[in-house]
Amino acid sequence: MSNIYDVSQIFYDNYEYYCFKNCFLNVLKFYGFENAEYFIECSMDWTFSKVEESEDKFGYQFSTGNPYSSLLNPFDQAVNYLSKNEASIGEIWKMNKKSMDENIPVIVQVDVFYLKYTPYYKKKHSFHSLIMAEYKERENEVSIIDWYKPWYFKGKIKLEELNLARDSQNEYDGLFSGNPINYLYAEINSEELKREKISTLKLIEKSVQDNLVKYYTGRQENNVYKGYYAINEIAKLIENNKCFDLEKKAEFLEDLYNKLYFVPTRKKLFLWYLERINKDFSLIYVEQVKLQLRDSINLWKVLLSLIIKCSMSNDDRIYENILIKIREIVMKEKQYYYTLYEFSKLIRE
Repeated sequence: MSNIYDVSQIFYDNYEYYCFKNCFLNVLKFYGFENAEYFIECSMDWTFSKVEESEDKFGYQFSTGNPYSSLLNPFDQAVNYLSKNEASIGEIWKMNKKSMDENIPVIVQVDVFYLKYTPYYKKKHSFHSLIMAEYKERENEVSIIDWYKPWYFKGKIKLEELNLARDSQNEYDGLFSGNPINYLYAEINSEELKREKISTLKLIEKSVQDNLVKYYTGRQENNVYKGYYAINEIAKLIENNKCFDLEKKAEFLEDLYNKLYFVPTRKKLFLWYLERINKDFSLIYVEQVKLQLRDSINLWKVLLSLIIKCSMSNDDRIYENILIKIREIVMKEKQYYYTLYEFSKLIRE
């Protein structure tokens, strides 16, 4: 088998912020999956959790999906993860080296703070991922692929530098920081995945259905709200906190902005998926879904803009516009998911 370092890589702009998915995509391409793009998990997993104030100052957490998610279910079972929570660093490196010796790409989590080729070196902590391709013991260098905007790096770095990035505490200083890197790595079992005989259209059907299930089977259980319940909880939260004093309201809005920041980017990921469908197939109705999704993305972007403006100005009129916009978003999400549902029926037919 050839080495992944010797083949060309790809990067789609809509994969910005989704470095793990970008690595998984390039590894699938290396393994010869012509429909690799359709294996990638691109769904919105709306989750709102009420927590103690000791865990979060405003008593809630919100996400649109696991940043480490890889492939569609059940194909994600062909992805194996391991961190220093389960094995020692020495044991992990021994396994990583063995994989590279066998030309198996190893996807590793890192902190960009320690990577000299990035603009964040010694400036900003942030979790990131890259592919280890080969290790040269004599030079003590690892050939890596970090095919990610804006640096698009492919080269050799010293093992000591990589180890610093893999074992970082990733101290909090903004988005993507605050959680230890833990020497986490992932590998794809290509043979297991190849045994799963599935057509591209079936993969598309699974991806669309996954999005629908995560929205329509929304539920409230043990202070965790999923799907449309999660969006409704955000709307209620904004309504209930409008009477905060000026200082607390500004803090609440800044925190809300950070928690909602990735909604448009996650949606853009699925928009890319739909555009890929449009490129490869002539499926009717997909343009309608794309139109509804673009409208939804734009509404979320406007909401984020209003939130950050209000956090700086504390203008009650802007806060009222935030309330109007989140109500509009609740309705738009219903329209979008209904359009996606109609599209899913056409695929099954």
